Amino acid sequence: MKRIFKIASIAIVVMALPLSADAAGPDAKKADDTFFDVKIDTKVVKDKKTATITATGKNGYHCNMLYPWKVSIKSGTDLPEKKVLRKGDAKTFTEKKVVFELTTGTGEVGIEMKMSFCDNKGCKAEKRSYKF
Repeated sequence: MKRIFKIASIAIVVMALPLSADAAGPDAKKADDTFFDVKIDTKVVKDKKTATITATGKNGYHCNMLYPWKVSIKSGTDLPEKKVLRKGDAKTFTEKKVVFELTTGTGEVGIEMKMSFCDNKGCKAEKRSYKF
């Protein structure tokens, strides 16, 4: 009996794991398409690039104001001294949108963003990597 319960528990856990879009097939939507969007706009002036990173909820989700949002710079050239931006560093921090602004050199920059969105049923935390 214990063995059957253990196998059933493992099956439930495996079935609950999210599939990546690649693993789920070509027609599967990525998580970004379901309850939030992240848009990165860049502007280059001389030898500096300014990125405006905007996160918004969709399909009934809003930005979670209680979550410790964070943008971490993971790679790039001519980076600012401050490599981690927290919610207090956000240019805009509302339930409608969260906006971070980051100035770097003109080369490619890699970031990791930790964020959370809520609807009337609960909240979901996400961690995503982006390059610009």
